Amino acid sequence: MRKLAFSLCLLLSLSLCLSSLASAAYMPDENKDFKTNSQAVYLYNTDTGTVIYQKNEQMKLQPASTAKIMTAVLALENTDDLDEEFTYPSYIFNMLEPGVSQADVRVGETMTMRKALYALMLQSDCFSALAIADRIGDGDIDAFIQMMNDKAKELGAVNTNFANPHGLYDENNYTTAYDLFLITKYAVDVDGFMEIASTPVKDIGPTNIHSEGYNMITTILPMIKSSEYYYEPIRGIKTGTLDEVGRNYVSMASKNGYTYILVLLGAPIYDSSSTGEDGSPVPLAQNTVFQDAINIYEWAFNGFESKMLLEKGKSAGEVKVRLSKDADHVGLLASEDFSALVPSEYASGVVLQPHIPETVDAPVKRGDKIGTVDIVLATEVLGTVDLLAEADISRSQTLYILDYIKGLFKSFWVKFAVILVILIIALYITLMVLRNRYRKRYRRAHRHRG
Repeated sequence: MRKLAFSLCLLLSLSLCLSSLASAAYMPDENKDFKTNSQAVYLYNTDTGTVIYQKNEQMKLQPASTAKIMTAVLALENTDDLDEEFTYPSYIFNMLEPGVSQADVRVGETMTMRKALYALMLQSDCFSALAIADRIGDGDIDAFIQMMNDKAKELGAVNTNFANPHGLYDENNYTTAYDLFLITKYAVDVDGFMEIASTPVKDIGPTNIHSEGYNMITTILPMIKSSEYYYEPIRGIKTGTLDEVGRNYVSMASKNGYTYILVLLGAPIYDSSSTGEDGSPVPLAQNTVFQDAINIYEWAFNGFESKMLLEKGKSAGEVKVRLSKDADHVGLLASEDFSALVPSEYASGVVLQPHIPETVDAPVKRGDKIGTVDIVLATEVLGTVDLLAEADISRSQTLYILDYIKGLFKSFWVKFAVILVILIIALYITLMVLRNRYRKRYRRAHRHRG
């Protein structure tokens, strides 16, 4: 593994603190770990709030069907009863060209919002995206799109713009890996989202058009046991594919007590080195975005571990104490536990770098904050913990008074006053000397005249 590389991520305009959101990014060794096919990557550990790996995370790319994550969020947040039925309006079926991703929903089909969300998230149904937008937007799809963009900005996804609710190509559709992470991180905490997004197959039951019911099957092949890409730790969330962009995939995975969110954008669909006999592009034999997801997750699960790097109450140095006869030093203790997700091979290389004053004045109370300590790995600061005084140290009143007097003489105004007094005294003495000389001369002159 090459040298660690860290970069500050947000701002968290979402107000994330260092202990809960470290801003580190670790570069994999492409000769040993993996080489990513995706143009942009963002990998985040939800347990420690650590950014494990990022690549072109601010590059603006088309979201494709990952835009449906936002569509689902707004549907869940703005529907009181997910099982209330509504009818797909006929006009939405004239809005899309043939061949778009769909789940065989039809004109006049009656669905519940819950069923529509399964069609949206599992089979990436574009007509369900429009039906949901029509429903939540009170018949105005443009109003729903504005809701999508307002929500994105609310979440800090400032480099995102949605032009439609389904993610089909539009030059005004764009996002970044980082922004999609922010949206997904929010989405996974929305009631009902993960239940839908992590389901591989769902029988939604009969409708007025499909009387025998039908299954919604996820487009996420790593969730399908019969697939060559099956990867047990993966828990959803949404794929997206466009010829103009490539393959996108936003996912969550859990293994050995660790959970990650991974955003992949712009993995290639076609072989750039060859074309078919008719000059058309040749699809790659492998799904590169699923390959990236599995490789990156395996690298993270196998190469990182959460370590307790500093325990609460552990000694982390000492500081000199002035104005006390009881002690001339006080020990400093860590105020809290600090743990972080770190590369296994670097776990023993953590060092502590205290930041403390040269001295402190008594009295000192046990638990007083005296300084801080940085937890450092490979020259990079993982976090900072307050240092607290280990014991009570009383003040000597005599030493305090002497120090106060000494301090007075260091004061500019005291020095000025002393100098002024000396000058006044010197002037007074000078005047008295001159006065006495004048009197003597006067007396001598007076006697001489007499």
